[in-house]
Amino acid sequence: MENVIVITSLKDRSIIFSDNEESFLDIFKKEKIQWMNICGGKGKCTTCRMLVVNGSENISKPAEVEERFLFLNRLKPGERLACQAKPIKGRIEIKTPRDYKLPHINYSDD
Repeated sequence: MENVIVITSLKDRSIIFSDNEESFLDIFKKEKIQWMNICGGKGKCTTCRMLVVNGSENISKPAEVEERFLFLNRLKPGERLACQAKPIKGRIEIKTPRDYKLPHINYSDD
């Protein structure tokens, strides 16, 4: 099975990834995909959140900071921080939550 991230809100944009322990946000930056992030990937703000549509079992376990934000209701079930979560293997489908879309990008699920 191919290791691929599919961003459904960006017209099913597909990104092939390897097992290099990079976060989703680092992968997006390398692929020149603009993704909201205010704190620069430090896990302090939740603006890089992503909604996992399918393949959550193929993503690293939630980091301590993600668990804290879930407990504080700053993350909803199914949401992960792109700066903390790492793809592990297989097919992962994600999308940008509505309130965290960048205004200059045309999303396919608007």
